[in-house]
Amino acid sequence: GPGTEIRGPDRKQPNLTEGLSYNESIQNLGALRLERRLEGRARMSVTCMEENRCLTASLSGELDHHRAREVMEELDRQIDAALPRKLTLDLAGLTFTDSSGIAVVLRTFRRMRQLQGSMAVVNAPEQARRVFQAAGLDKLVPFEPDVK
Repeated sequence: GPGTEIRGPDRKQPNLTEGLSYNESIQNLGALRLERRLEGRARMSVTCMEENRCLTASLSGELDHHRAREVMEELDRQIDAALPRKLTLDLAGLTFTDSSGIAVVLRTFRRMRQLQGSMAVVNAPEQARRVFQAAGLDKLVPFEPDVK
């Protein structure tokens, strides 16, 4: 009738980490300071190199919920293009991550499993390593010793 508001599709962003209840454990770790540094935030970039169906994806900058979606989409594109047997996620350039980083690593790991491929994480900085260990991610995804 009159006065009924016609609304477009709900634009709410889906929660990338839904159902993963490690948030409490991360918040309880006093060592992790998950402040949102809104000013001077580094751009997130994904650089990929592929050789003999081995794909290396290097992430740099801050990986938070603002960036997680674009990073996942970029990794999906690269994986679909290369169909690698092995994916190495190089986190040497990562300056910050929160629980969104866990979602990115988990989803990429599952994607490689679908392709019957393998995945490993290398060069995870201390802050990222603490976030991932708080979630028990290192029990699922191989974290290899740092490579220079």
